[in-house]
Amino acid sequence: MMMRSHAPRDVVTVEVRRTLTKRRFWLATLLVPCLVVVVSAILHRLGKLIRRR
Repeated sequence: MMMRSHAPRDVVTVEVRRTLTKRRFWLATLLVPCLVVVVSAILHRLGKLIRRR
């Protein structure tokens, strides 16, 4: 039984499509920027509170 050879372009296309359809990929991708925004907002608020005193 011979294995069919796949063009690298086809393999990359299939793997990219497979990765982009996973929820875990999007969760991991969007989690970091969201955390940065939340931490920045908290630090900004704390900075304002400290300067008022």
